[in-house]
Amino acid sequence: MKSPPLCDARPDAVYLDLHGAMVAEHVDDGEGELLARVRRTVGASVPVVASLDLHANVTQRMLECADALIAYRTYPHVDMAETGARAAFLLGQRLESRGISSPFARVKQALSYAELSGAQEDLQRVAARIAEEGVPAEIHPLVVGFTGYGNVSGGAQEILDILPTRSVARCRSRSEICARDS
Repeated sequence: MKSPPLCDARPDAVYLDLHGAMVAEHVDDGEGELLARVRRTVGASVPVVASLDLHANVTQRMLECADALIAYRTYPHVDMAETGARAAFLLGQRLESRGISSPFARVKQALSYAELSGAQEDLQRVAARIAEEGVPAEIHPLVVGFTGYGNVSGGAQEILDILPTRSVARCRSRSEICARDS
């Protein structure tokens, strides 16, 4: 496992799409090790949130290194979008607690919605705010990366598809991303 390329990026928040039952030859707790490396890289003040399968093997190390771990609630995983909405809510709350105005703080907890359509409507309002006002300077650029093609990634991408986005080629640093925005 290589160290994540976050050193130069200085993210304002980190969302990880994990499974929760990673197996690695060199370490007993794969996700715990990954979360520890991410936490060590980004520091204690950056919110780290991860989603997991509902049958994840959650360890003490995972709990210590993440601000929140969010599990699917269904099998088969048909609540991917709801899980993504819960992650967006928690990241928004963590940013607001740091005094950073985040459009995602307007998204309620997933349990507050009677139907997925309610969460989608709130996310559409967030999208309209971002389209009108842009992403707040404190969290600009807002970079979201996905790995894999699994259910968690699919649900997170489904949520992201509601927001005004643009794809950028892989780059090495925050300054490179900002330079592309100029």
